[in-house]
Amino acid sequence: MKTRLRGPKATAVAHGGTVDADLYRHNQELSILNAIAEGLNRAVDLRQALETTLRLVAELLGLRAGWVWLLDQESGDETLAAAQNLPPILRDHPERMTGSCYCLRTFRTGDLRGAANVNVVECSRLEGEAEGTEGLQYHASIPIYAGAVRLGVLNVASEGWRGLSAEELQLLSTVGYQVGIAVERARLHERAGLLATAEERTRLARELHDSLAQSLSAITLQLEAADEVVTREPEKARGTITEALRLTREALQETRRVVHDLRAGALQGKPLPRALRELSETYARTYNLDIRATTSGPAGRLTPHLEAGLFRIAQEALTNACRHSRASTVRIHLGIGADKVTLAVKDNGVGFDPASCGEPGRDGFGLTGMRERARLLGGHLQIRSTPGAGTRVQVTVPLGGGLP
Repeated sequence: MKTRLRGPKATAVAHGGTVDADLYRHNQELSILNAIAEGLNRAVDLRQALETTLRLVAELLGLRAGWVWLLDQESGDETLAAAQNLPPILRDHPERMTGSCYCLRTFRTGDLRGAANVNVVECSRLEGEAEGTEGLQYHASIPIYAGAVRLGVLNVASEGWRGLSAEELQLLSTVGYQVGIAVERARLHERAGLLATAEERTRLARELHDSLAQSLSAITLQLEAADEVVTREPEKARGTITEALRLTREALQETRRVVHDLRAGALQGKPLPRALRELSETYARTYNLDIRATTSGPAGRLTPHLEAGLFRIAQEALTNACRHSRASTVRIHLGIGADKVTLAVKDNGVGFDPASCGEPGRDGFGLTGMRERARLLGGHLQIRSTPGAGTRVQVTVPLGGGLP
């Protein structure tokens, strides 16, 4: 099997110019595993991670085709999660890539033989076929686990397949372990996203009650008072109606903001710097304030979980600045460094005493929620504010592989 290496050269030359075969082979394996690990860390979603792995395994081990099956966590049904260079008989006949097969059945029963539960097996989806297979009949079947939990199977194939050595199968087993970590990480991010969505719904419901419901109640009281005196004291009624109109405009402004929050979702696939700029422009129009967002550091996407969390913290801090600070300017800055990312929201408003807002029942600014978001991201939140001197909210989060 011809192996091509990427990254650092995996050469070990002894005195006299001879290559130590064992050391060279180990260096080859480390280069392969390092390239695959880097590819998995660079990916921003699960499908991309799996396609990257298939491409690297095929390229680095001299293979050609590959595909990944994942088991549904609830139903246990198999799903074709990614594929690379399928032969025509499988690519053009997708019905052949549905349902169970020999390797999936043996994987479910834990009976994949070979080093570390990896083996070369005949593909039952190609059984009895000659045309359209491009010479493929066998594949290496690599189980994907998260601990003892079965996640799926990664298959790699090549024409003119030969038996793999125990060392090569062990290498593929390690690749399967790396893929298992990536799959589990992606699913944890998905669950975190669902939890964040539930938290957003709770927050918005609370805001609807605290702002809109109260505003509507106040408007009702004003209109009822005007109705009582409209015939006896028309001037007083006029003043009361004017106040009701003012409250109505404020309620409308709040409604627009809450609707924007609902539609934010959170970034709708946009990069975080762009989402922050659009957020600042929307709030600037809504509240008629000078609001700007800037970014520094290398271009690139953070992980979806990190981007969504930082966006929501910025949204909450910006809402506080617009609603409570009586500021005229607000500045948002996203700084991406080599090992951490920093988000800061600063206003020139009236400020407040942060110590008085962390007590139960006295946090009317969502500070507890922002701190919790920062903690879930592995970072910490700092709030610097003095009455009459504005407020600065800053969250710092270690990247930990967030940038590709």
